[in-house]
Amino acid sequence: MTSPLRINRVLGDRPFAEIGEPALAVADESRGLLAVAGTYEFDTAPVGVYDVGDLGCRALVRSGYPVHAMAFHPTFPLLVVGTGRYDGGYLFEGELLLIDLETSTGVSLIEHPLGRQVLALEWLTGQEQRVLMAPPDDWQDKHTWVEGHLAVVRRRDRRVVPPRSITGVELAGPRVAAPRCDSREAARCAVSSLSGDWDPRRDIRAVEELSDGRILATLDGAQAESWLLSGDRQWTVPDHKGGRDIVVATDERSVWVSLMRPEWEEPPQSLSGSRSRTGRSSSNCPPRRLWCAAPTVYRPSHPPGISGSAAGFVSGAAAGSIAGRSTASASGRPNRVKPGSPQPT
Repeated sequence: MTSPLRINRVLGDRPFAEIGEPALAVADESRGLLAVAGTYEFDTAPVGVYDVGDLGCRALVRSGYPVHAMAFHPTFPLLVVGTGRYDGGYLFEGELLLIDLETSTGVSLIEHPLGRQVLALEWLTGQEQRVLMAPPDDWQDKHTWVEGHLAVVRRRDRRVVPPRSITGVELAGPRVAAPRCDSREAARCAVSSLSGDWDPRRDIRAVEELSDGRILATLDGAQAESWLLSGDRQWTVPDHKGGRDIVVATDERSVWVSLMRPEWEEPPQSLSGSRSRTGRSSSNCPPRRLWCAAPTVYRPSHPPGISGSAAGFVSGAAAGSIAGRSTASASGRPNRVKPGSPQPT
């Protein structure tokens, strides 16, 4: 038997919070709607439809590819979304999504399993739609990045189009110029014009609750942030890549955050300490001089004997507390540390 989910507080709520960093925005002025697609990250791109009056989210779906084009149906509550990307070696793949704004559901319309990368969309009538696509592949074709294929897809009733029903024959069309456009700045302007206090909320990577009810979180764009019981943000520590894992000392006076840093980046800092009350920095440690923090039962993130890896350290830090708990060095031997800063090797 499962218990119903109850929402006590929503922290960081604001207009367009579902989207993160906007990549594309398209307006339907007649219905007072704005469709916003977010940046493609972690194999997904959110697509939200908002009422420009109260900025409420009316529909939300997620695409498995970056979004390049969107178009509202002229009469029905439908939004068609064109997505896709280059696979890195040969093919341009993607989807043509049809989203029902009343049910917040979407279907993929292209029959081929890999689909096509859709670059632009335009409704000609309520039954006809012009679709601009990248070529299927770049085999011996140096113009694939600046040209595409143009087709017109016809359906009598767009509300009852079955999934995977648009064939390759229907998508065949003449080769035309197809420059790739960057719509991110225009999307940011469209969103900002509707909400003056808007700023993007990106992915939350870790959350910890303190004994006094405060919530600590790491996220993209900030090492960490603290939220009070009132729902107000107490402090935030900005960071260009953000924090990943979070570890709270046993006395809850300090917080350690592993930062999103590749091994080769300078400075090679992967751990940052802050005061839990103010967010002020207490210590910063380079990864190659640290012991791995782990829970009481040690589970190595790498086989024993592999040392000097920033990724290995960060994985260990996510599992346990810096202060007063069992730890293990990179060699795999368990150790004990006192409350305070982690001990160097």
